[in-house]
Amino acid sequence: MLLYQYLTALPPIPAHLLLDAYLLDESKIGFQDGEYTRWALRFKVQEWLNENISNEILISGMQIITGDIPMHCDKRHWALNYIIDPGGTAVKTGFHKLPGEPTLQTPSARAWNATHSEEICSVVLEPFRWHIINTHVLHSVTGVTSTRKAVTMGLNRENPFDDIKNYSGLLASL
Repeated sequence: MLLYQYLTALPPIPAHLLLDAYLLDESKIGFQDGEYTRWALRFKVQEWLNENISNEILISGMQIITGDIPMHCDKRHWALNYIIDPGGTAVKTGFHKLPGEPTLQTPSARAWNATHSEEICSVVLEPFRWHIINTHVLHSVTGVTSTRKAVTMGLNRENPFDDIKNYSGLLASL
C-alpha cells in the first residue's frame, strides 16, 4: 500500500510565484481546523499548477500549520504537497494504524484521543519537492516549532497518478 512518495518528475514551483502565493483573506479560507488552515491560492499560482502539475485537482490551497496535527484522515483520498517551509528541523509526518482497525479508514476519520496505535512509518518530508500521501491512512504531523507552509492539492481517484502530469498509470505498477 502506498503511504507516501516523492514525485521527482514534477517541476518545482517557480520562486517568484511563492513570494505572494496565497490570499490572506478570511473570506477565502478553504478549510480550518485547530492548527491547520488552508488559504486560497492566487490565480497565477493556480494557473501554473493547472499547466504543470494537474488540471484535475479537487481542491488546492496554501496549508498553514502552526502546531502539531493529531492522527486523522482527510476527506480527499490523496494529498499532493509541495512544502515551502517545513515548520522546524525535525517535523515528522507519521502514518498510523489502530489495533483491530483496517489501515485504510473512512474519509475524515479522527483518532485524536487514541491511546494506542501502531506507527506504520514516519518521514521528515523535504521542502521544495513534490510528494503525495495517502490521506485515508491515519496520519499526523509532529515536531512543529514554527509555521509550516505548503501548497496542497487534493485528488480523489483510486489511482491519483492518472491525474498527475508525467505519472499516468504509475500506481498499477507499484
